[in-house]
Parts: sequence; C-alpha cells; structure tokens
Amino acid sequence: MMTPLIFVVFLSICLGGTAGYRRALCPILSCPDAPEHCRQVFNYGWISNKWCPVSCQPACECPTPAPWDLRHCGNRDPYCRVYRETVDLPDGRQCLIKCLLACSSG
Repeated sequence: MMTPLIFVVFLSICLGGTAGYRRALCPILSCPDAPEHCRQVFNYGWISNKWCPVSCQPACECPTPAPWDLRHCGNRDPYCRVYRETVDLPDGRQCLIKCLLACSSG
C-alpha cells in the first residue's frame, strides 16, 4: 500500500514532468533535393527561442578523380592529344574528372 507522501511524490513526478511543459518544435523546412555533386547545407537562426534551420542551400564540391583517370594529363608525346573531361557544377565551376589520350601514328 502506498503511503500518502509516496503517492504525492509519485503524482508530482508523473504529472509535473509533463503538465504545463510543451516542447517548442522547429517548423519543418522543405528544401529541394541537392543537385549532383552537391549536398544540402542548412542555415540556422532563432525561431521562438529555439535554434532552428531557417533556410537551405547547396554546397557543391568537385568529385575526386581516381589516380588512373589522371595518368594521361601530363602527356608529352607529340603524336598524342590529351582531352580533358570535366563536369560543370551548378555554381559555375568546372571540375576535371578524367584525361583521355588520342594518339595518331607518326
């Protein structure tokens, strides 16, 4: 059997922890999918005394090419031409991803 003191403590813990406390939630931020080679970056600000995401923007990075894809970039053979394959990022930058070699018989 519960004594009145234990019952009061139990009741105050159960009800006091939730009564009158309403957790302020951040609004759901809807962002478009990030373009290829980009990730979504969130900018934060205070909304109703809570640190919440307020906007989003893509952060684009050049993909890292494999070493074997760049092995022909420094070619010095006069009978060969190097073609550089690049990818355009949404922010206007171009990234080198591969060098291709086209040789003619001399």
